[in-house]
Amino acid sequence: MWQNWTLFYLLLNREAYNSRVLQVCLLRRRKSIVLRSNFHERRSRLATHRAVRIRQGIVLLACLLSTSYFAYHALYGRHGFEARNHLLDRAQLLDFEIRSLESVRSKLERDVALLSPENPNADLVDEIARDVLGYVNPADSIVPLR
Repeated sequence: MWQNWTLFYLLLNREAYNSRVLQVCLLRRRKSIVLRSNFHERRSRLATHRAVRIRQGIVLLACLLSTSYFAYHALYGRHGFEARNHLLDRAQLLDFEIRSLESVRSKLERDVALLSPENPNADLVDEIARDVLGYVNPADSIVPLR
């Protein structure tokens, strides 16, 4: 019995220490102490809990909004996946154009090498004179088209 009174005394001191109002019920069947807070204390705890839940909801909403913002710009932004696909398609087109220009350049380099002043190719000089200047060899026969 003295243990219950000691516990009751400790609870009263705890009440003074924590400045909380506690109702102590001593149950005969279980011989234990049940602590019940009063109505206002429960209400303030609920208000605090609601404030925490609202704050958590706001933080969650901010995280979701920032995640969706960055996900949208990762897909459709200036440097996103859509822009990357567009750049890859353009790179393929430019590679094809580069290959065709390199083949034209190699043909031109070959023609320039054949027209060098030290050792000109007579056939190439004759071909260019006919195409560009409109010259005709006297041994050629010309057939007019009607």
